[in-house]
Amino acid sequence: QTRDSIAVEATKERVQDILNSISALVQQVTKVVDTIRAKQDLLYLDIAPSNSLDLAVRISSDRSHVLEAANELKRFMDEGKIEQFKEEVANLFGLTINQLTKQTESLLEARQEVAKVVIKIRAMLSDLEGISVIDSIDLRTQESSNKILSKLEQLQILNDEGALSIEKSLFNFDRPKQTGYARAVQIIKELRQELTKSNKKALILDDTYELEIRASENGHDTGWQVSLDEVGSNGTDVMIKTIVNIAMLAIALGIKGKQREEDKTYFHCILDEIGVLHPSYLKELMSFANKKQIRFLNGAPNRQLVSSFKRIYILTNSHQKTMLRPLLSRQ
Repeated sequence: QTRDSIAVEATKERVQDILNSISALVQQVTKVVDTIRAKQDLLYLDIAPSNSLDLAVRISSDRSHVLEAANELKRFMDEGKIEQFKEEVANLFGLTINQLTKQTESLLEARQEVAKVVIKIRAMLSDLEGISVIDSIDLRTQESSNKILSKLEQLQILNDEGALSIEKSLFNFDRPKQTGYARAVQIIKELRQELTKSNKKALILDDTYELEIRASENGHDTGWQVSLDEVGSNGTDVMIKTIVNIAMLAIALGIKGKQREEDKTYFHCILDEIGVLHPSYLKELMSFANKKQIRFLNGAPNRQLVSSFKRIYILTNSHQKTMLRPLLSRQ
């Protein structure tokens, strides 16, 4: 062999080595890209194109878009976006908890005021002098079974106990001291489920308690009932409702028990459903209401009760106008 032929063979070997190296590198790059693609596929399962992270999602799975997405993810991490997002979420979570607990506290304070009013009404109902058919009427408030309120109260307890203080991290669930946050997140999830089930747009004062009524009618005890409709027989149920409403109205108007006649202010209210009442019961109701400085307005009084009304009018319609004409008026 000549020197030239040996040089050519050596060059061919070096070129082949280079090609083999390039081929090996291509295979390595392909494996790396495939690995990146697979990991991106897993990542993008939980990230929508429009996401709160403001992270651009890969358009397609070809190599150029995989590498472009990899660069975007590297930039995202280098700029500390994850930590920024954690901080923003933690602050928003804290603000949400504080707002919910404050609103819950206000609602529960209002419930306490209802309980105070019920105590006043009970005191007024303890004296049914002049009502012959009703022996006693009592009211009480019970804790609400509302599941939404229950979840809000659980959050309030966690917050009041300091389990959600801002010094602790929302995302460190693995630490024993962070169990409060883990519980809070679980409660929020359960609260969301209850809101979806109930389809309620707001939680109102009536949702925070249950009002129960109990009456004794001619020796018959109704037991505690959640509805006025379930208390009393036909006729007396109207009487019980009216007595309770008179007491509530008197409390709401701030009527005092003892006043001189010249200092008294009388309030008038419309009384309906009187047709089912015996005239004697209606007369007893009128007397009971008058003692509370409340006077009834009602239509078509029974002839047996004419003397019980201070004023009686007749109403007529004429040319789409209601005409009022006094029939009886006495001091």
